[in-house]
Amino acid sequence: MLNSKNVEPQNIPLAIDNISDDSVSRDYHAETSDDNDDSDQASEPDQESMGNLTFSKIDENAKLDAPISRVFYVNSKSDLFYGFKKLSNDADFSGSLWTSIIPCLSLRGLGKAIATSPTLRHKVLLLNSSHDRETRGMTATDFVMAITRSLNRIQQNSNDHKETNEYPVHTLVTHVVYLRQSKIAMDVSELKVENVDADDKFTETCMLNDN
Repeated sequence: MLNSKNVEPQNIPLAIDNISDDSVSRDYHAETSDDNDDSDQASEPDQESMGNLTFSKIDENAKLDAPISRVFYVNSKSDLFYGFKKLSNDADFSGSLWTSIIPCLSLRGLGKAIATSPTLRHKVLLLNSSHDRETRGMTATDFVMAITRSLNRIQQNSNDHKETNEYPVHTLVTHVVYLRQSKIAMDVSELKVENVDADDKFTETCMLNDN
């Protein structure tokens, strides 16, 4: 961490060093002349200049009109999956299911890379501890199935018509890590039917080993 007290402003070179003090002063006053009494207040952009970009400080998870069932990815071309032939662990981190996790997974070839990797032993979902507006009412099993369906769907919709296999759930997700206090319903027996492990030992630590 950089301590601001140790910074010497006069020793920091300027990107442009041929600007006179007078010109800087004129530009500064031109930009601030309209502020006057509001100079001490933080400014905010006009709504018109923000277009469709909106932000609300209210922490509310308003219920969606209907549950999300699939995500369309704008560009599914990628050459980032060759590393799966060497990795031993893959973790899908907690985050918004439909606007964070699944969009990162909905890439052509990723499902096949995960399912057929000769070295990838642990394919872990770190389950959220609470619902957001996208997942209200979903169980842990629903999370796993949404992810595996998305990985299979993008594989089947690829241009390679030979890739019509639907990979079993356990080839895409092998473990679920969750908090015991999680507000998302966990049914270990349901996951075991799909050969997905969610035993209590995985709630003690997030560190995976080969033991």
